[in-house]
Amino acid sequence: MQDTTAQIRVRAAVALLLCFAALATGFGLEAILGSFLAGATISLLDRDRAMTHQQFRTKLQAVGFGALIPLLSIPIVGGSIGVGLGLIRPGNYIALVAAGLVPVIAFPITAAALTAHTPEDTVTQQPAGH
Repeated sequence: MQDTTAQIRVRAAVALLLCFAALATGFGLEAILGSFLAGATISLLDRDRAMTHQQFRTKLQAVGFGALIPLLSIPIVGGSIGVGLGLIRPGNYIALVAAGLVPVIAFPITAAALTAHTPEDTVTQQPAGH
């Protein structure tokens, strides 16, 4: 059923992704961690990779790049259309794009800086008098 309209492998992979993301969120973790674990699980379950399921990875990429990633670009495309129709001023469009880009760039850098460990952090401190 993998090459019919059922696309059972792709549906199962997407369901696994959603379940793991929901579980991660339910435990107070980031949904991306659940997504990563779903990808790792799929890699473990699909050990023969392209031998028996040649198009499986291509189909998953199509779902990811065709359906999931464009949700990160909707404000950019929508803003561009708004400028073209004269509904949004170019300055507002630039602000919209910047508002979308700044967190993508700043948050990972900030998180890395906040979680960075210095060598002094890992040294076990001795109690006084020892």
